[in-house]
Amino acid sequence: MKNLLIVSHCILNNAAKVEQDEAELAEEYKIREELMQLILKKDVQLLQLPCPEFIMYGSQRWGHVKNQFQHPFYMEQCRKILEPVLLQLQEYAQHVEKFHVLGIVSVEGSPNCGYHLTCEGEWKGEIGTDEKEYRTFKKSLKMTENPGVYMEVLEKETSKKKYGNSYCDDERSSATAEQLKVREKRGEQNEKQKSLCNNFLRCCSSNEHRAWNYHIGTGNPVISGYTGTVLSAAILGPVPGIIVGALSNIITGLIYSVSDIPFCLVNMAVGLIVGLVAKKWKFGIVPAVITGIALSFICPAIGTPIGIYVYGGLNGSVSDMLVMSLVQGGKTIFQASFLRNVASNLIDKIGTCIIGCLLIKAMPMRFMDNFKKEA
Repeated sequence: MKNLLIVSHCILNNAAKVEQDEAELAEEYKIREELMQLILKKDVQLLQLPCPEFIMYGSQRWGHVKNQFQHPFYMEQCRKILEPVLLQLQEYAQHVEKFHVLGIVSVEGSPNCGYHLTCEGEWKGEIGTDEKEYRTFKKSLKMTENPGVYMEVLEKETSKKKYGNSYCDDERSSATAEQLKVREKRGEQNEKQKSLCNNFLRCCSSNEHRAWNYHIGTGNPVISGYTGTVLSAAILGPVPGIIVGALSNIITGLIYSVSDIPFCLVNMAVGLIVGLVAKKWKFGIVPAVITGIALSFICPAIGTPIGIYVYGGLNGSVSDMLVMSLVQGGKTIFQASFLRNVASNLIDKIGTCIIGCLLIKAMPMRFMDNFKKEA
């Protein structure tokens, strides 16, 4: 099985970008280097998108905003540029036993390749434009939570494709009842595949380093992610556990990706349940294991709907293959994602609770008493 990642052109070829000060690009170079190392480590294959701006405007172009590209001719050219890419994706989609498309890495803020963010505003005029008018134009520039033009065209075109299906309406009229049943089933599978493809686009676009990691399958730390919440709840009780759980997600969300902040509800549930268990019984090995098993089902019950809303039910890891297989086998995206999450949580939550229990046992009693008093 080959894992493939679609990448915006300038992720691999910085020479195609609008000219910028090298100092401004220093952090971007660092992120790109880390991304490349991760791709090599994970043995991920890359499919590079063409750059419509470089193709149509060349290397000496000025920076643009989305509004300037939002016209029929430019969007039609984007569609034509993407035709070979879409044919390649169609070929990969027809051989799911050999290829797995992880998603797409786009460039947030770009007028073309941003997915969650793009730049818009009244940016126009000539080199000799009056300075006052120029300042007015500049003030109008803003980041908006919309995709860029190129990403809009790409999503629209992928939603049209019927991956793995070759029948047409004329064929249906002369088909037997049994053939129609088979074709209807294939049609349903194709709709699910198209939905998954669009979910990949929503899930896998960011220029943030953490998002790149996440969508290649190295995000969401196993076991360690909830240890602080478990310790706080087991020692101090449910309320401090809930507070620590919420704050840890909110802070990391503000640092890395605000899309992850809604998942604080999962961490809060961990704090509440562990705190209640520890308050009623000592948080020994047996209660820790039982709590871990309970959390393995409770956390996915809370997190799966959030994951579907935010990321389309996919997280860019290898386990997405299981989700896709279950969906193609007739499961809903919720059922498939929930089952995957339960499987991973059985290791994560039980392990976290056991580690929390062992850490508490290793702490001196004097330290524990003082800690509780100060709290």
